[in-house]
Amino acid sequence: PEKVAIQYSKYELWYFCAIGNNKVREEIVQRFDKFEWKAATLIHPSVIIARNVSIGIGSYIGAGSILCPNVTIGKHVIINVRAAIGHDSILDNFSQINPGAQINGGCRIGQGAMVGSNASILPGKSIGNKASVGANSQVLRNVKAGSTVNGVPATVLAR
Repeated sequence: PEKVAIQYSKYELWYFCAIGNNKVREEIVQRFDKFEWKAATLIHPSVIIARNVSIGIGSYIGAGSILCPNVTIGKHVIINVRAAIGHDSILDNFSQINPGAQINGGCRIGQGAMVGSNASILPGKSIGNKASVGANSQVLRNVKAGSTVNGVPATVLAR
């Protein structure tokens, strides 16, 4: 990026970081921020967005997704295709929601956390920072930071 920054220093540069690994995506964004490049936010035209939804810069929202009222999405969040985010939920910076996941109302997904494909998070539950929820899991309880959970109901695999 240093060579690009020098070569195009006269221009306003935009970027989008589509790396799926949340930690790596955050590291790359931090490098780009040093050059004052602008992060693009990408939202597929088929996404249904209710009123009072806040979407942070650099985020991606895939086709067929639904964002219910009063949802707050942080910076550089990935919401993949056909995901649903329930009312009053918060997705912190660099979190990732994979295809078909269902985040019910009043949930919080912590910074750098990942919710696997077709997973379901019950209303009012929180997924801690850097935690992972396995594909097809159903989360009935809060998930602690750094934990990995999987299954129906989701149980802790690692901390």
